Amino acid sequence: AARKGGRLLRRPVAGFYAAVDTALGSSHLVTRAAFGQRLWRLSDLSPDGHLPEPCYWASRALASSCRALVMVPMGPAGRRVWTAGGDPAAFLAEWCAAVASGCTAGFEMIRRLSSWAARAERAADRMHGATAARTVAVLTAQPVVSAALLAREAAISRDTAERLLVRLHGLGLVREITGGRRYRFWRAAV
Repeated sequence: AARKGGRLLRRPVAGFYAAVDTALGSSHLVTRAAFGQRLWRLSDLSPDGHLPEPCYWASRALASSCRALVMVPMGPAGRRVWTAGGDPAAFLAEWCAAVASGCTAGFEMIRRLSSWAARAERAADRMHGATAARTVAVLTAQPVVSAALLAREAAISRDTAERLLVRLHGLGLVREITGGRRYRFWRAAV
């Protein structure tokens, strides 16, 4: 259900999926995701200009055949196609270019994060105890964390998490990105 013009809309989302399956049959996942996203908008399943649901559906559809991915990234190039209309062939070409651009950017980020993890693991080896290594593992899996999230994921106290983040900051391995004194978030310095 979604709101449009102050009234509640109820559309059968299951019918939408059936329509995409019927219309696109055995098309490649990139094609299915592109036209599924466009069909979502044309089916009025979300309010006008509301992009999260069709974009999320399309990203999930792209990754549906891959166990390692939850979504396929499109990055900034995806913005061009989320609201694009016009010629279907031109739309599909633009969509494929956005997927390629997002995947290239994703692979680059993975490469940079892997390089960062190797540097951080070497630094963690010089620290006493296993908490530094667990901290690096958490930051590798989730490059932006709060002290509370790090504490929970690394099974350490919040005070220890804060001390480790400050120490890693001193080594140039993490950056504080909020600029505040409270409710701070840190990210791997990739």
